[in-house]
Amino acid sequence: MVYISVIISSYNRVKYLDSAISSVLNQSLDRKYYEIIVVKNFKDSHIDELIKKNNIKNVYLNEKSLSIKILKGLDIAEGEIISFLDDDDRFSERKLENVYNIFKNNKINYYHNDSIIVDDLDRLIKYRKLGISENLSSISIRKSIIDTNILKMVNRGIDLIMFLFALEYGGILEDNNKLTTYRLHNSVSHIIYNNFSEYRNFELLTLDHTIRDFQNIKYKFKSKQAIEFINAFLSSLIIKKNILLKANYKIPYLKSFIMSKYFGIRFRLEYILIVILFKINKTLTTKIISKIYEKN
Repeated sequence: MVYISVIISSYNRVKYLDSAISSVLNQSLDRKYYEIIVVKNFKDSHIDELIKKNNIKNVYLNEKSLSIKILKGLDIAEGEIISFLDDDDRFSERKLENVYNIFKNNKINYYHNDSIIVDDLDRLIKYRKLGISENLSSISIRKSIIDTNILKMVNRGIDLIMFLFALEYGGILEDNNKLTTYRLHNSVSHIIYNNFSEYRNFELLTLDHTIRDFQNIKYKFKSKQAIEFINAFLSSLIIKKNILLKANYKIPYLKSFIMSKYFGIRFRLEYILIVILFKINKTLTTKIISKIYEKN
């Protein structure tokens, strides 16, 4: 009987999909306990043959929005537990066995495992530890707590939305085992900009959409933990918008952001320092940030 449904989403990217699918096929968990669903917007003879040969559900959907792709996968998912995988990431061999045992033996609704982070050439990258609400490929969640109506209201931050569902219902487990390989690279989902100005313009547009989305869904949640998390997240977005605009908008929910246990201490301290510097000299602070960006 299928217990876990793995949803792999892909948009205009064939390069890593074979590796992603193969990592799910090569699991220590017996295949009878899990199914694979691939939602993509293209046809490829090699990938489609791999899917057909291994009895994988193949969904063609010409849609860029990740939330819509996830919703389509959820529509046909038979498993009680949903594990997500981006097309450029991979599962370790024991990932699904771990997911199976944890959900079967514990009263939890949300599970997040740690990641190995690599570049285009599979070289290890020194990078900050991803938080409990980051990286969809590290998240497994009980299907029954996913509110598809809320999912329809957003286009980005799907990993955060899944974590919000977990905060609403409780039953959260964070695991330090590195069971996902997460890829950072210049591609469709990891954009490299030519200069700070180009980055600034794109980020402002993205920030506006994200702020609007999370303000709209905030009142769909009832738990104190979920609302405080949204408040903290909105505060961090508005801090960033202030810097990019050299503006001085009031930062709501700043206390929620400072006190939030779901954002790393280093991350919070960096943002607080930026707020202080910005109060002293807006132009200088923006110049410093742009120089850091251009150097990186």
